[in-house]
Amino acid sequence: MSFPSSYALRFIFFLFCAATITVPMSPAIAQSQSRDDVITIGTFKGIIGSLIYMAQMQGYFSEMGLKVEVNDYQAGKFSVDKLLTGEIHMAAASDFVFARQSFARPDLRILASICEADTNFMIARSDRGIKKPSDIAGKKVGLTMGSVSEFFLGDFLAAHGLSFKDIEIVNARPPQIVEQMINGTLDAALTWAYYVFEIKQALGKKVATWSVEQDQSLYFLLFTTEKWLKENQTAADKVMRALAKSDDYLQSQPDDAKMEIQRKFKYSNAYMNYDWP
Repeated sequence: MSFPSSYALRFIFFLFCAATITVPMSPAIAQSQSRDDVITIGTFKGIIGSLIYMAQMQGYFSEMGLKVEVNDYQAGKFSVDKLLTGEIHMAAASDFVFARQSFARPDLRILASICEADTNFMIARSDRGIKKPSDIAGKKVGLTMGSVSEFFLGDFLAAHGLSFKDIEIVNARPPQIVEQMINGTLDAALTWAYYVFEIKQALGKKVATWSVEQDQSLYFLLFTTEKWLKENQTAADKVMRALAKSDDYLQSQPDDAKMEIQRKFKYSNAYMNYDWP
């Protein structure tokens, strides 16, 4: 059974962005901006980051007088790690990652919600006797700790009368989860649609999958630090304007956008049909 993700490629602007996004940039502001501004954005490498990638590929950042570098990560959590060490300026990650980090880092500031997604799934090896969700009790379950999957795993376990103590968690990056599911090191894993697809392609009928988000989608947020935002409000405003143009393109030209994302990441037709909205 296929569990295609549903992405709403729309976003809501927060703080000063809510006002500026609907107001044309004045010539004075536009002329005052240096074309040498460099913004580094980290995001998950995949469909969920399409708004950012499309803004780069369509040249919308350049139109705003910005030089933007987009760094790819295997999970949004890893982009946030780089933000917190000052290695990048903005990070895109789930609402869970933001909430978790905000306790230790109250200086984090949300710029926008750039995607709503249903992209987390439990995948289990049915050839290990896992026929229903509760069968994962006592099994080795792969998980990228600190990511939104940790939150959804807790919910999934509770919904089936289990807790974290009932399973053996193996903390691993997504590519390692795929490898360990295929070679049999893991019995099950909670991860994202792209990696679930890879596992299903390799193991076929040997696996069972369950959606874990139910009626609670995740929100993919773009955020930064208070210090950077205060020092670069005009540059941040320009990034928001570029993303607004990207959103317009994705909404008005979905087929073209799909082909461009597929080409960029060299995705197969089968995967795009599985996961594209």
